[in-house]
Amino acid sequence: MKFQAKPTDPTKFETDLLVVFAFTGKKTEEVVFTAEARIIDKALDGGLFDTLASEKFEAGVGKTFLLHTRESLGAKRILVAGLGPAKELTAHDLQEVAASIARRAKASAVKHVGVVLSGELLDLFGTKETTQRVVEGMFLGSYTFLRHKGEEIRNKDHVVEEVALVVTAGRLDAVSEGITDGVTIGSAVTFARDLVN
Repeated sequence: MKFQAKPTDPTKFETDLLVVFAFTGKKTEEVVFTAEARIIDKALDGGLFDTLASEKFEAGVGKTFLLHTRESLGAKRILVAGLGPAKELTAHDLQEVAASIARRAKASAVKHVGVVLSGELLDLFGTKETTQRVVEGMFLGSYTFLRHKGEEIRNKDHVVEEVALVVTAGRLDAVSEGITDGVTIGSAVTFARDLVN
């Protein structure tokens, strides 16, 4: 899995799957979009929020909801990832959310994923640490031990090839540092898992 930072407009970013985030509001059933998720919702004429409401989506930690854009955006699909209440979110929770994103991307058989790292999220833990946790979580969520599996099973395992972290230009350096640290730790953990298995 290759990671890179992209300073781009999320509504125009071309990818198989674009991930945006939502917090839980004062009530469990209240969904509070990040600024970038609101931009995506506006580009879809409110369709994202309306669909989540009609499906009674709750933005708890690790909960996800997939929506096809029908070519109205650069991305083919939008994945809303729940973070729970902003005041209760921990760095470990963020890692779990990223793992759930990776599992959903694998299940959807997509090769290219864009993750929109909103300012609200980056400010909770700092840009570098937030990025690192997202990268680590995606490594862990996409891990599958296949060494002793048959060729048929190995061929069925889908691999996400590229993850673009969509951020504002002013945060590129810190995001790049977080990617480097996250890849180093994620690779070490998956290597250790291979040894144990």
